[in-house]
Amino acid sequence: ILSPSVWEQESSHHRSEFDKNLCHEIAHVFTRQIHRSYEPMWLNEGLACIVAKQMVRLQKNNYPDFFNPETMSLLDTRKKWEKTITKELTPYATSFLLVDFLIRRFGKQKILRFLKVLDGRYSKKKFYQRFKEVYGKGVIEVKNELLEVQRIKPEGGEKYVY
Repeated sequence: ILSPSVWEQESSHHRSEFDKNLCHEIAHVFTRQIHRSYEPMWLNEGLACIVAKQMVRLQKNNYPDFFNPETMSLLDTRKKWEKTITKELTPYATSFLLVDFLIRRFGKQKILRFLKVLDGRYSKKKFYQRFKEVYGKGVIEVKNELLEVQRIKPEGGEKYVY
């Protein structure tokens, strides 16, 4: 762990972000203990951003115009994640919004239960099966709900409409 005094020289983040970044990285440690995998990356990174209270400004503005839930399939494995980052497709923001939607729509307990049943090596097939078991809906159905919420942009900066 780096000292805040050398944080800017040793990382790409501003010194004021030290606490949130530390919290983000610790969230990965805990998630790994529950889930035993880093994949899908969007779930892992989205949870870490939520725990660290990073990107909360996105919650206040509903879904930004750049957000596309189809990106979810581009952010599942490490290899795809790395390619997406190099293309600057805001994978952290997309991951944050996907996980934030799941928590707001279904609750924190479901996402914890979901992590537990995912236990072990990531496979897309197992992920889709476990998702339906826990959420009672398929990934495609939930993505469609998210798209519908994205289309509803409440006036006055209100929170999401379900």
